[in-house]
Amino acid sequence: MKKQMKRYIGSIVLGLAMATLGLWGQAYAGSCDIGQTCFFPLTNSNVTELNGAINVTVVWDNTGATTTLNVIYISGGPGTPGFINEFGYNSDTLTTSVNGVATEGGAGTWENANHVPANVDGFGSFASDYAVAPNQGIGPFSFSLAGLITNIPDNANGAQFVVHIGGWETGCSGFVSDGTSNDTSSNPSCGGTVPEPASLMLLGAGLAGIGIWQWAKRKSIQA
Repeated sequence: MKKQMKRYIGSIVLGLAMATLGLWGQAYAGSCDIGQTCFFPLTNSNVTELNGAINVTVVWDNTGATTTLNVIYISGGPGTPGFINEFGYNSDTLTTSVNGVATEGGAGTWENANHVPANVDGFGSFASDYAVAPNQGIGPFSFSLAGLITNIPDNANGAQFVVHIGGWETGCSGFVSDGTSNDTSSNPSCGGTVPEPASLMLLGAGLAGIGIWQWAKRKSIQA
């Protein structure tokens, strides 16, 4: 049983590390087949200094009975951010629960805003939108959906996902997505954005938390 859990966690960490380094085949935009795990890097920001200099990846996991969307900070920014406090995704499938592994504070209480189209700072309208009080940790956060979905359509700005990230010591914050923002502006507090060499270590620790939670969930279903 321990070996099975280790293999499961290891496969997630290795897969996302390969995706981050460009060694994994890019998933077709907006789709993920049953039994597959797909990776969607969010690198386009509405803040000039963060645009292309930060990576928050959504891991779309269809290996279980229902879809799970994992939101994971990878790298970038003037230091290490303090929180991710919004997540929008373009699907009308209900989200049944949100779990998080925070690096500071707690995971927070996410406000369920299913099926409420919301325009997110120039990135277009999303069918579902969540928000959490700030300073509750950087995650990763795991959103469990009510069903197994294989397609999330583009919105008018070519996006499926968007997050708001902030809490840097400089006061920097911004939205980042896989789409294009119609409202991009400069924020001097976000200057000096560079990828962090230790980001994959942070990634591994965070994904281990997600892996353990999903493994426990599957064991309970099998029981």
